[in-house]
Amino acid sequence: MASITARTSLTRVGGVIFAFLIIPFFSCRGCEDLSLYATTCEPGAPAHGEPNGKPEVCKNGLDDNCDGRIDEDCECNSDVQPADTMDCGGDGHGRDIGACKVKTVTCVNGKFPGCEPDRWPDQYRDTTCDGIDDDCDGQTDEEYVALDCWTGREDAVFSESSVCKKGKIACLNGRPQPCGGQTLPSAEHCNNRDDDCDGEVDELTAEAGAQCGPERVIGQCRRGRKVCTTEGEVLCDGADYGADESCDGIDNDCDGRTDEGIDGQPLIERCETRSPEGRLCEVGFTECLGGHQSVCSARAYEPIDTCDGVDNDCDGEIDEDVPCPCRPGIDFKPCKQPPMTGAPDGMMCGLGIQECIEPPECDPAFPESCIPRFGDCEFWKIELEDCNLWDDDCDGEVDEDDNGDPLAAYCGHEDNPAIGECHLGNTVCVLGVWGPCEGEVMPKEEVCDNKDNDCDNEVDEDLNPHDKVDVMFLVDVSGSMQDKINAMHAAMGRWSGEFTNTEHRFGLASVPGDMGITTPWTVITQPTDIASFQAALAALNAGGGSEEPSYDALYDAAALFSSPASTMVQWRADAYPYVIFVGDEPAQWWPPRNLTESQVASVMTNCRVGICQPGDKVEVFLFIDRAYELQYDEIVYYETVKRIYPLIPVDEDRFVRDLQKVFKDVCPPSNDGGVGDGGSAADGGSSSSGAPDGGP
Repeated sequence: MASITARTSLTRVGGVIFAFLIIPFFSCRGCEDLSLYATTCEPGAPAHGEPNGKPEVCKNGLDDNCDGRIDEDCECNSDVQPADTMDCGGDGHGRDIGACKVKTVTCVNGKFPGCEPDRWPDQYRDTTCDGIDDDCDGQTDEEYVALDCWTGREDAVFSESSVCKKGKIACLNGRPQPCGGQTLPSAEHCNNRDDDCDGEVDELTAEAGAQCGPERVIGQCRRGRKVCTTEGEVLCDGADYGADESCDGIDNDCDGRTDEGIDGQPLIERCETRSPEGRLCEVGFTECLGGHQSVCSARAYEPIDTCDGVDNDCDGEIDEDVPCPCRPGIDFKPCKQPPMTGAPDGMMCGLGIQECIEPPECDPAFPESCIPRFGDCEFWKIELEDCNLWDDDCDGEVDEDDNGDPLAAYCGHEDNPAIGECHLGNTVCVLGVWGPCEGEVMPKEEVCDNKDNDCDNEVDEDLNPHDKVDVMFLVDVSGSMQDKINAMHAAMGRWSGEFTNTEHRFGLASVPGDMGITTPWTVITQPTDIASFQAALAALNAGGGSEEPSYDALYDAAALFSSPASTMVQWRADAYPYVIFVGDEPAQWWPPRNLTESQVASVMTNCRVGICQPGDKVEVFLFIDRAYELQYDEIVYYETVKRIYPLIPVDEDRFVRDLQKVFKDVCPPSNDGGVGDGGSAADGGSSSSGAPDGGP
């Protein structure tokens, strides 16, 4: 039956409200069951009317069936297009990685149908080789563990001695692979392993019983059979590979020859003889002949030592049991003595030979009669004449040269280089003996004299040469100095020839200058010629008291100005300054200056006199007692070996040598020949080295 609903409409007209009931008209054909009052529910929030039992429309916010509830029993909305959906289970964990897929369901009649929930990542382990990412971590089959596999014999033994090893089934690209990495049984070999994996080791090995041994079966060589030892080694049992050749009539080394040495000759072997006490007498050799050794070549033991140069009794001593001046038939010696047989014209000349012989009167019963001796001197040959009181060349004259004069020869030291100023000496034969070696010149320290003094083939090398010098001697005149002054004068006298007629000048000053303390030193003579200087030095008297202000003298000598004038040195502007102090007292200074060593060193280091240029130093040298060396070392630029020489003990010869070192940079004129060939005037010319070394 169709329902009819009447509705009322309210209208205000002139302040009056009219109500109209509007009743629609329907054709009732076929509406026999129409009841105007069957359903009165009007959906809403809230709804009006009676419940009509209709299904609730989900999620529209209305009470559609007038049961007083809105959207009851609704999980979802199926009345909209599209209907509601959700991931299976509604847990929100689904994701499209690997085996994990997001499953969705659609709302039907306000309900989600049942479904299997999504797979969660890490919910499963990826241990199956299927190419699927079961644990949804982006990797495939990563937890798959390779399974053991075996394709060999079922009864294979897997033991410590067995070589067999199971393999593994690997997973590749989601597919299980064939069994790999296994070790299958093989033929049994001799190696202390179970190769065929039957539980037994080295049984019936492939090697056992095979022939082995040398390639050639000759001489003592033989072949054998291979056997396997319990240690897994293959040995050739019964084989003979031969050995080093020995003297036995057998081909030991299997080369087709018997008893031969490495050179193919009969085998030689070492042998030795010994005393009854076991002492070694001699080492010799034996030769193999017919498979037997010959007698040892070493000398045999003898109980008594005889005079033959041999240790007969093997006690470590030779010829000790009898006197043995020589060995008969072995020892010879040269001779130059009468009587001599066989010389020309019966003369006693030339070189002879004496042979050791056994006395003709030798009687073994009397050992003393058998002592050997050298026989007569027998002429052998003519020699060159020598200094020996013998006619060596058999010309009837003794110790003469080709001109009939006494023999002469060069002589000298073996290490004489004989170049530069160095040369050998000469010696003359007198009564068969070489005389003294005279005139030899050995190397000396290089000095500036246009000569090669040290004989190294270089002239005036490693020097600081000065062609024109002013030398100022500052001499201590205290009472203890007279013998030193005299020795210095004598030494300088031996040098005077070096400086005669040269531009070099020498001055002299006494220290102190007077007996008081007013003048520390006085110039006796300004730089002058060597002869005038020597005269002044010879007249110098050591009577100046015990106070010697050496610092004051050294300071003033090198200073530009000094006071009083008696202490002022007149250095030439074109000459290099030399200052030489000679004294036997410790360093001293006078008031009021009270000079220090450093103050004196300052004027020496910064030379401002003579020809000195900026940076030059005064050439300063000291002849002092070595005990006071440290009081002057700064003044001599710490060159104590080069610039300080001992004054004590007094030794004129040493002074000469030391002065030569002092003046080594002082050069003679280029056209001055200096000293003669006999050597420097300072060393007295020629020298003697005594007897020649072994004769010329």
